[in-house]
This record gives sequence, C-alpha cells and structure tokens, in this order.
Amino acid sequence: MTTTATDLTLAPLRPDDAEAASALAERVWRAYDVAHHRPVRPEATAEEVAESVEGFARHAGREPEGAHAAWDDGRLVGVALARRRERLWGLSLLIVDPDAQGRGVGARLLEAALAGGADAELAMIVSSEDPRAMARYRLAGFELHPTLKATGRLAEEARAPVDGARDGDAGDLGWIDELGRSLRGARYGPDLAELAERARLVVVERGGARGWAFVREAGVVQAGATDPATARAVLRAALAATAPSEHDIAVGEEARVRLLSAAQGWAVDVAIAAGLRLSPGPPLCLRGVAPPTPYLPHGLVF
Repeated sequence: MTTTATDLTLAPLRPDDAEAASALAERVWRAYDVAHHRPVRPEATAEEVAESVEGFARHAGREPEGAHAAWDDGRLVGVALARRRERLWGLSLLIVDPDAQGRGVGARLLEAALAGGADAELAMIVSSEDPRAMARYRLAGFELHPTLKATGRLAEEARAPVDGARDGDAGDLGWIDELGRSLRGARYGPDLAELAERARLVVVERGGARGWAFVREAGVVQAGATDPATARAVLRAALAATAPSEHDIAVGEEARVRLLSAAQGWAVDVAIAAGLRLSPGPPLCLRGVAPPTPYLPHGLVF
C-alpha cells in the first residue's frame, strides 16, 4: 500500500501500542544499516525486545503529550517521542516505516512533536545521518552543529586507572541532576534514574571538581563535568570501563564516543589519545542554546 500524508491518522501513542512500536523500531534500524552500508545488527534478543517494549510503554504512559503515532489503515507506520524537562524540549525518537518513507510521514510527526515544545526556551535534537531528517530540523529553525564520532579498539594504556575515579551509585544522582541543569539548562527528572538502571555510572571527584559518565557496554552514552580537566578524566575512566558486546564484536568495534562537536575538543583529545579513530557523525541540532560544554548528550534523554 502506498502511504501519503493525507492517508495518515495521527494519534497519541498509547502504552498498548508499545509492542508495535518496538517492532517498527527494529525494522527501521535494520533498514538504516543496509541503507548506510553498515553491517546489519544481529536480531534483537528477547531481553532487548522486552526492554524496548517497556521503554515505549513507559514514555507513552508518562508523557502522552510527547508520544505521537502515525497510522495507515490500522498499521503503525511512524512514531515520534519527545520530552519536556523544565525549559528544555528535546526529540528523543523519530522513526518511519521503510515502506512509508519519503511520503511526508516524518514531516507530519515532527510537526506534531514540535507543537508540544513550541513555548520551550531551549530545544535539542540528536539527528540521525539521514539527510532528509537534517533538512527537516533545519527548516524547523534548528542550528545544525557538525559532530565527530570516535570508534575502535582502545590502546592498552587507555585502560590505566584514573585518579579520583569510582563507580557511581544512586547517591550521586542528585548532584549530577544539578550539574546537568547548569550545563544544559534543565534537570533530568526521572531520566537519570532510568539511565542508571541500564548503564554503568562512572564518577570522578577531585576536591570540588566533579564529573560523571554513563557507559553502556562499549559506548560512552553521556558525560559531563564541572570543568574540562575533570571532563577529560571522567571520559578516560569511562572508556576504561567499556566492554564489547555481541553487536560490537560483530562490527569490529570495542569502544565508541559520539557527538563530539567543535565545543568538545577536550573529548576529541581523549579519544585520539585512547587510540580511537575519528569519523563524521550526525549533527547536534540546537535552538536557543549553544552546544553545552563540557558535556556529551545522550541521544534519547539529551
């Protein structure tokens, strides 16, 4: 069936739609790998599917104003998820069924999502590498900041202990929330605790200087600090804490850091010293704010 923008029905994504949304996401990511000539990721495990379904259901139940679905004759063909945290709005996810792409589905979903953040002072989107997505965000008034990504096997010396580094715990989330607010302009709400459930928290404390990073398997997925020197230390500690997963073994990469904009030279230096290779990444799209620094945003919770 050919889907056009006028065929679509847009409605809030409901918790009961979570399984369909998770299956759609799996199709989209695998098609994305093929389109970008990357090794196709392994089929999601039962545990990964359950986590994905839970995530969609939680977002739809907790933030119905930021959960949008596009339907075509009863078939889910697109999803947009957005979060509002104090004065910061961000787009967490925008996916369109491969068979429905290029027909205005993404534009309709983005329009619905943006409406929920129209009065937000600050806005942030981590784009995919899809040129159509980049164009949509620019047309929506966002500045596109080019980024690098760093991937590869860590040099042996990059596993060395870092002074002041330790594993974080729930007791650290309060100061991280406050520091994150000073860096990006808003607290995280429930996002930090949920991220801590899925990722390892690494902390560096040196006197009054502090920094944190979340590590998930082979990726550093978020990091921030009071100053560049502490940020470099916590990123080194986070890279040392990475471990390869089945997916990373499949694509031959054992560590990765993303979203290294020009404002994050401190992180680029650490990545180079760790033996990682640099390559172009997707843009960081911002409205009303410069790239937060020293800070590496998470793709879903910014």
